[in-house]
Amino acid sequence: MNNPPLLVFPKPRSVAYRKDRGGGNASHYPSRERQAERLAPKFKRLQEALQSKSARSQMDMDGANLEQVLVLETIGGVDAFIGAVREVKGLEWLGEMEVNDISPDEDFYHSEENPEKLLRGRLFLVMSDQLALKQMLSLWKHWKKSGKDGLEHSFTKFCWMGYL
Repeated sequence: MNNPPLLVFPKPRSVAYRKDRGGGNASHYPSRERQAERLAPKFKRLQEALQSKSARSQMDMDGANLEQVLVLETIGGVDAFIGAVREVKGLEWLGEMEVNDISPDEDFYHSEENPEKLLRGRLFLVMSDQLALKQMLSLWKHWKKSGKDGLEHSFTKFCWMGYL
């Protein structure tokens, strides 16, 4: 059996949340169609990893609850995103990190007047079990097909507009 490496995390500590330091400052985001095109390969890899992990876990008889760390990068406000993460059972918040000096591209940039201005963002680390990953994939497929229409209000924050 191939065991993955052990990750050692620092001891958890409480940190005051500062709203004024949220995500980035991009004012131009890609359309839903373009964002679906950008993110489709990443979600495909996530689905393949989930299927692979599921197949392996069926062979494991130790009964361990398999969990993975999911890393999401955002540009834009983070309050709604944090709320949405809390709504998915099986996602456990591990931490976040500011990312400065993100180079703009044709999809994410500050403004037409200043398209070269560097952006700010955040990396979010969440522990995820397989059920939560399945729910994320389901939300992704729904959003890709229909946008926010038909999503429960708490999940509309996963609109993938500011996610890289």
